[in-house]
This record gives sequence, C-alpha cells and structure tokens, in this order.
Amino acid sequence: FVVGPIAGITGVATAPVYRRRGLAAAVTWAAVCEGAARGCTRAALAGLGASYDLYRKMGFVHACNHRAYRRP
Repeated sequence: FVVGPIAGITGVATAPVYRRRGLAAAVTWAAVCEGAARGCTRAALAGLGASYDLYRKMGFVHACNHRAYRRP
C-alpha cells in the first residue's frame, strides 16, 4: 500500500517447501520498485521471525515496533 511518500509492505510469505530460494526477497524488491514507480521515496516493512533477518540482509534497518490493541 502507499501512504504519501511511503510504500507499506506487509504479508510477504513463502510456503515452507519453497523457502530459501530468494522468492521473498524478489517479491519484496518488486513491491519496493512498484512503490518507487508510484512516487514513494521510502518503504516500511512489517517483519517478524525469518522475514526480520531477511529484511536486515536486504539493507533495511529497524525503526520501531508496532503494537496491536484490543478492547477488554
């Protein structure tokens, strides 16, 4: 998704049988390129577990943590 100059990238996943083939990185770079084509100058990623390490290897840096809240 795009919000102003930021491309938001979430939900990148790879089925276990296809992991470690560079597919998630390729999809993420494609999303970054699409954001750039739409005028974005930044990308924000939501990464947990293995995707966090992948994004770090791709050159992204940790900026903040997000929390989800719900009513009791």
